[in-house]
Amino acid sequence: MIKIYSKPKVKKPILIAAWPGMGGVAFKTASYLMQKLPMKEFAEIPSPQYVPPTAITAKNNIIQSPYFPKNKFYYYSSPNSSNDIVIFLGEAQPSSSKQYELAQEIVKFAKKLNVKLIYTMAGMLLYEDKQDKLKVWSVATDSKIIDKLKSYEIKPKKEAYISGLNGLLLGVAKEAGISGACLLAELPFYAIQLEYIPSCLVTLEVLVKMLNLKINMKEMELSAVDCKKQIQSLIEHIRESMLVEDPEEQQGELEPEEEDLSKKLEKELGISSEIPVEVRNRIDKLFDTAKKDTTKALELKALLDKWELFKYYEDRFLDLFKKENQ
Repeated sequence: MIKIYSKPKVKKPILIAAWPGMGGVAFKTASYLMQKLPMKEFAEIPSPQYVPPTAITAKNNIIQSPYFPKNKFYYYSSPNSSNDIVIFLGEAQPSSSKQYELAQEIVKFAKKLNVKLIYTMAGMLLYEDKQDKLKVWSVATDSKIIDKLKSYEIKPKKEAYISGLNGLLLGVAKEAGISGACLLAELPFYAIQLEYIPSCLVTLEVLVKMLNLKINMKEMELSAVDCKKQIQSLIEHIRESMLVEDPEEQQGELEPEEEDLSKKLEKELGISSEIPVEVRNRIDKLFDTAKKDTTKALELKALLDKWELFKYYEDRFLDLFKKENQ
């Protein structure tokens, strides 16, 4: 049940919805936009039904009351655009069993507000060290929106798997007849568990252009520069430590292997881009099953897309259908 504090008169509102996700792309971008615009809170979805607390905190030996993540709606009447802006911020992803239900409630409320377009955001993982000239890709509910996004130099992504409500909300919106798109910012693998400001910045830049908004982005620009400097400093530190570790091999002044650099960077940051063993085992089992029953190929393809592994298994995947077509 949505608690409505006021009923704003919004003109042709566009909804931007965001939850925490990879690199902090969605939540950080939407939060910054909300902070820089004179937005007003007007509704809330109470958390207990969707995001019940699973832990407690203690201060000075005293247990604190459980904290319930906030799910709030804000609006902004834009003088420079024919569309007003509604932002929904969810502080935490709900449990998987509640995601579809929450998405339905948000979309139902959006329809009451006469929302015709929804934008979400997410990080798109890159298995390479890339910090400059990051691109924004997109998937959308229909080709017309894809064509519109191309004019903002947003590249269409042919295939994608977007977990959580930053992705699912758009599927539910499509079911309800509301158009939408997800902006996918390139995100280097080592930033998956960080708030990676450069990816947030490129997302914010295209979002501001699309919505014809005027905000001060200087703060995020400076944060992005600082973030890149810190990461680069860490990379250089790891490179130097690799050279010192085995000085005999450095007589020829060989460059350290990028794969070794990646492993050390992951270890330093406390993350891993490795595909879990259970996932690889699941892939192998699905390949074995799909050889006998090609209807299982759809499930296999979804799993490969989820982990962005299809390009590595593409030949093997296509081989599943060769005998059938011969």
